[in-house]
Amino acid sequence: MCSNNNVIPPEPDPYRSARLLLLRTLRTEPLRSNIVLVSIPVLLVIFTYFGSNDFARRHFFTPETYSDLYGFIYHHLGAFVILGLCSVVLGSVLGFRPRELGLGAGDWRFGLKFCAIVIPLLVAPITFAGSFSADVVREYPVSKEALRSGGAFAMHVAFYLCYYVGWEVFFRGYALFGLIERFGKWGAILVQVIPSTVIHTSIVCAGKPFAETIGAVPVGILLGWLTVRTRSVWYAFAIHAAIGVLTDVWIFSKG
Repeated sequence: MCSNNNVIPPEPDPYRSARLLLLRTLRTEPLRSNIVLVSIPVLLVIFTYFGSNDFARRHFFTPETYSDLYGFIYHHLGAFVILGLCSVVLGSVLGFRPRELGLGAGDWRFGLKFCAIVIPLLVAPITFAGSFSADVVREYPVSKEALRSGGAFAMHVAFYLCYYVGWEVFFRGYALFGLIERFGKWGAILVQVIPSTVIHTSIVCAGKPFAETIGAVPVGILLGWLTVRTRSVWYAFAIHAAIGVLTDVWIFSKG
């Protein structure tokens, strides 16, 4: 029989050891939450400058080929990729599992009941009333070409939902859950409200109506609380998307 006494153990991989040490360091507080805090404005700046309809118009279209429908599809996908996917990837590097960023179903019984009450009883009538505002009609839909046909409007809505996924994953997922350990539940809720409100003043390289921007403060707090309560971003997504989509539906239905 052969003896294994002379087998030489493999040398440790220095690169693997260094990588594991780096990951352990990045995932240790307060460094981890500091990285989250710094990455929030960085990702928002990248999205604002390189994920906008205006960027698409200037770099991917000519005046003859430009369509604001396709420009805003680019914008919506930019939010999905830059805010949503990038924050999930960065979160995984920092040690957050998808469920820890609110990407699971969470307390689905409470979440579905909450949405079943809020959307038909609050969101629907408020957005319907808002559709009579000149400021709202001037702003929405963000793609005016979406109003030209049912097919164009359906395409607009489909990609608009991608935008809301990116938005909620970033603000109510990555920013909120990424800061809870540092600031506590209410502290993290209030911190994420700051950028999610301020970006309304420059989003789409324009600026939202004043009522919408100031309303982003209480709505952001409510959706932040809902996300923490359910441990999931999807119920905040449902309500936020309902606000945006129903506003456009009311305006489209008026012809």
